[in-house]
Amino acid sequence: MMNDVFKRVLVVSPHADDEVIGCGGLIKKVINMGGEVFVVVVSIGDINFYHLDRVVTKEERKEELRHALNYLGVTGFCTLFDDYESLMDTMPIRNIISALDNHIDKIKPTTVLLPYPSFHQDHKIVFNAGFAVLRPSPRRNGQLKLTAGYEYPFVTWTNETLQTSCLYVNITDEIDDKIEALRCHKSQLRESGHLISPESVRLWAEKRGMDAGCPYSEMFYVLRLRL
Repeated sequence: MMNDVFKRVLVVSPHADDEVIGCGGLIKKVINMGGEVFVVVVSIGDINFYHLDRVVTKEERKEELRHALNYLGVTGFCTLFDDYESLMDTMPIRNIISALDNHIDKIKPTTVLLPYPSFHQDHKIVFNAGFAVLRPSPRRNGQLKLTAGYEYPFVTWTNETLQTSCLYVNITDEIDDKIEALRCHKSQLRESGHLISPESVRLWAEKRGMDAGCPYSEMFYVLRLRL
């Protein structure tokens, strides 16, 4: 049954690195089980990062993304909009809805994973766009089995609450690959103690593992599951 649900997974990521932080373990598990994983990153742009004291270019980010996803063995990936990182609130949301709608029609996933809406406006906008696209529809009801939100340590600071059930995926065998893929996003790595440092991401997976009764886990907010 798990193979049917995760046969063809689409991960929708606001930025390059959210896909690994949120569900890098599940991505690797699905690939190892023989499934397919596609990643759509909504926006990449030049950003001045305080922790590096310089501008990281979109070309750097795309190269890091390529290394991370190739390391995990994903089936395919793409980016939608250049130069809108942290600026998605300046774009009509219908543009994002339309782009995601087209990709979902092409990929025909059995599972779609959206970012849990945290304090970051881009995450909220991408979640809302994906939620609109994935409304119940006869043309997708036959293929789409699971729609869920993935989390990341920044959800410790959010005013959003999703009324859902929780799904835990044991990633004990995949945790090292998840952290190694995160390290491919070199420009995004923070110091130990930061919420999205490799050390904190591992601790977050350990925390979710304690919730689930295994060494390491990722947690997902189930929006709709059809078996």
